[in-house]
Amino acid sequence: MDIKEVERLLKTSGFFTKLFLPKHIILIDEPVTENFSHQIINYAGLQPKWRKDIIIITSLGNSETVFHEWAHTLGLGEFGANLIGKVMSRFKGRRASMPKLLDFDFTYREAPSPNPKLKHYVLEIRGGE
Repeated sequence: MDIKEVERLLKTSGFFTKLFLPKHIILIDEPVTENFSHQIINYAGLQPKWRKDIIIITSLGNSETVFHEWAHTLGLGEFGANLIGKVMSRFKGRRASMPKLLDFDFTYREAPSPNPKLKHYVLEIRGGE
């Protein structure tokens, strides 16, 4: 998944998503795994609890992962994030009507990253017409 696909998902998912856009998106080009009780866990995405403005998507991520991690930024736990991820990914790409107040465009520009395996993007908002 690349940043253009993440932007497209967030832009076409409705006005509620635009109210709570993550300020930072980090894309990781390889799987992120953890050995937990002698079991390997693969992560498609992560959202640090201490930073509600960041979502992290790994190489295993898909559209459901983007919305799942976005739901975590709203304070939802796993049950709520799973539900939001499944429902919103099913309706991806269907443009919802926007109230005039939220008629603005946004993009994510690349920011410096200390690790070449990470791609760090920062939210950039442009005014409406």
